[in-house]
Amino acid sequence: MPRARRQLDAHVQNHLAAIALAAKIAEQVRAGAGKGLNTFRVFLIARVKEELSVAAPRRRARARDRTIYYVATTRAIPGAPPRKLSGRLRASVTSRMVSKTRAVIGTNVKYGKYLELGRRHPHKFFEPIARRHAADGAVMIGRAVKVEIRDDGQWRHIPGGGA
Repeated sequence: MPRARRQLDAHVQNHLAAIALAAKIAEQVRAGAGKGLNTFRVFLIARVKEELSVAAPRRRARARDRTIYYVATTRAIPGAPPRKLSGRLRASVTSRMVSKTRAVIGTNVKYGKYLELGRRHPHKFFEPIARRHAADGAVMIGRAVKVEIRDDGQWRHIPGGGA
């Protein structure tokens, strides 16, 4: 009996050690995923800003109050990302880590939502870039990337944008 008891105790100890090791490995994977996600977040912001850096042909105009602003001299191509007039949209693109497994990328300018989601002719810039670079994100993070667009508090999954 004592020998069987010792074997059982050893088996239980090994099992507990295996559970503790699995928990430690899972925590390291979660921590690593957060680092990879942060790297991908920074990478994606750079790609969005590159896309928004294409200058539009423009001319200077004056408002009635004598404020100077710029007007595009040619219409934008339907479906193409917006072109840069002043650089305000590009400068407003930011991101943050919400948790170790979730990052948010966006803009706070009001017209950014209408450019991305469109009223009549959208000029998407977040969705195509996220979709195009989802495979790069999977490499950086170590698993598939889930891409979602938020509109008025509602998230919608983008097909082809990862798992």
